[in-house]
Amino acid sequence: MKIQVADLKQPVLFVVDMINGFAKQGALADPAISDAAPNIRRLIQSLNAPAWFVADEHDWNAREFDTFPPHCLKNTE
Repeated sequence: MKIQVADLKQPVLFVVDMINGFAKQGALADPAISDAAPNIRRLIQSLNAPAWFVADEHDWNAREFDTFPPHCLKNTE
């Protein structure tokens, strides 16, 4: 059974990591992420539902940097 957004009683849209550290600048930035922004904006505007934004954020000593280059540092753009 395929569920449509209109079938949901209280849908919530989660937007994950639409931030400068992935979209515009830094070691893990990808222009394709910025290209997705207009579509995400249209989706938010078309739904009658809350949108929650979840963002990556790290201290300089984050264990994640053992695997990935430093990115999305606290208190930076």
